[in-house]
Amino acid sequence: MSVIRITPSPAGYALRLNVTDPEVFKGLVGALKRHVPSFARRFDSFEKCWHVEFEATADLEKWLRVAERRYNVGVEWEGPDGGAGRDRFPGR
Repeated sequence: MSVIRITPSPAGYALRLNVTDPEVFKGLVGALKRHVPSFARRFDSFEKCWHVEFEATADLEKWLRVAERRYNVGVEWEGPDGGAGRDRFPGR
Protein backbone atom coordinates (compact mmCIF):
# COMPACT_ATOMS: atom_id res chain seq x y z
CA MET A 1 0.00 0.00 0.00
CA SER A 2 1.16 3.52 -0.75
CA VAL A 3 1.63 5.75 2.28
CA ILE A 4 1.98 9.46 3.01
CA ARG A 5 4.12 9.97 6.11
CA ILE A 6 3.57 13.28 7.89
CA THR A 7 6.00 14.67 10.44
CA PRO A 8 5.18 17.92 12.25
CA SER A 9 8.01 20.42 11.89
CA PRO A 10 8.66 23.82 13.47
CA ALA A 11 7.07 25.66 10.53
CA GLY A 12 4.41 23.15 9.54
CA TYR A 13 4.55 19.62 8.19
CA ALA A 14 7.04 17.47 6.30
CA LEU A 15 5.36 15.07 3.86
CA ARG A 16 7.07 11.96 2.51
CA LEU A 17 5.31 10.09 -0.28
CA ASN A 18 6.13 6.38 -0.21
CA VAL A 19 4.52 5.37 -3.48
CA THR A 20 5.68 2.67 -5.89
CA ASP A 21 3.21 3.31 -8.74
CA PRO A 22 4.50 6.20 -10.90
CA GLU A 23 0.97 7.20 -11.99
CA VAL A 24 -0.24 7.42 -8.38
CA PHE A 25 2.85 9.44 -7.45
CA LYS A 26 2.28 11.85 -10.34
CA GLY A 27 -1.40 12.19 -9.40
CA LEU A 28 -0.60 12.87 -5.73
CA VAL A 29 1.97 15.55 -6.55
CA GLY A 30 -0.42 17.18 -9.04
CA ALA A 31 -3.22 17.16 -6.47
CA LEU A 32 -0.88 18.61 -3.83
CA LYS A 33 0.00 21.46 -6.18
CA ARG A 34 -3.71 22.10 -6.89
CA HIS A 35 -4.79 22.05 -3.24
CA VAL A 36 -1.88 23.70 -1.40
CA PRO A 37 -0.90 27.20 -2.64
CA SER A 38 2.65 27.56 -3.95
CA PHE A 39 3.58 30.10 -1.25
CA ALA A 40 2.78 27.49 1.44
CA ARG A 41 4.63 24.48 -0.01
CA ARG A 42 8.09 23.61 -1.23
CA PHE A 43 9.97 20.48 -2.19
CA ASP A 44 13.21 19.76 -0.35
CA SER A 45 15.39 17.71 -2.69
CA PHE A 46 17.93 16.97 0.05
CA GLU A 47 15.37 15.51 2.47
CA LYS A 48 13.20 14.19 -0.41
CA CYS A 49 10.01 15.57 1.08
CA TRP A 50 7.44 18.33 0.73
CA HIS A 51 7.16 21.01 3.39
CA VAL A 52 3.75 22.59 3.97
CA GLU A 53 3.36 25.61 6.26
CA PHE A 54 0.88 25.67 9.14
CA GLU A 55 -1.19 28.39 7.44
CA ALA A 56 -2.14 25.85 4.75
CA THR A 57 -3.40 23.21 7.21
CA ALA A 58 -6.97 23.30 5.86
CA ASP A 59 -5.64 22.86 2.29
CA LEU A 60 -3.46 19.98 3.44
CA GLU A 61 -6.46 18.29 5.07
CA LYS A 62 -8.41 18.54 1.80
CA TRP A 63 -5.48 17.05 -0.13
CA LEU A 64 -5.22 14.16 2.32
CA ARG A 65 -8.92 13.36 1.82
CA VAL A 66 -8.37 13.31 -1.95
CA ALA A 67 -5.30 11.09 -1.53
CA GLU A 68 -7.19 8.60 0.61
CA ARG A 69 -10.33 8.48 -1.51
CA ARG A 70 -9.04 8.78 -5.05
CA TYR A 71 -5.62 7.14 -4.77
CA ASN A 72 -6.27 4.70 -1.89
CA VAL A 73 -3.23 6.00 -0.01
CA GLY A 74 -2.74 5.54 3.71
CA VAL A 75 -1.68 8.36 6.04
CA GLU A 76 0.81 7.82 8.86
CA TRP A 77 1.84 10.43 11.41
CA GLU A 78 5.39 10.32 12.68
CA GLY A 79 7.01 12.09 15.58
CA PRO A 80 7.70 11.82 19.29
CA ASP A 81 4.10 10.91 20.21
CA GLY A 82 3.85 8.03 17.77
CA GLY A 83 1.96 7.60 14.56
CA ALA A 84 -1.51 6.41 15.48
CA GLY A 85 -4.42 8.34 14.07
CA ARG A 86 -5.20 10.58 11.16
CA ASP A 87 -6.45 13.68 12.95
CA ARG A 88 -3.19 15.07 14.24
CA PHE A 89 -3.50 18.69 13.19
CA PRO A 90 -2.80 21.04 16.09
CA GLY A 91 -5.83 22.86 17.43
CA ARG A 92 -8.34 20.76 15.49
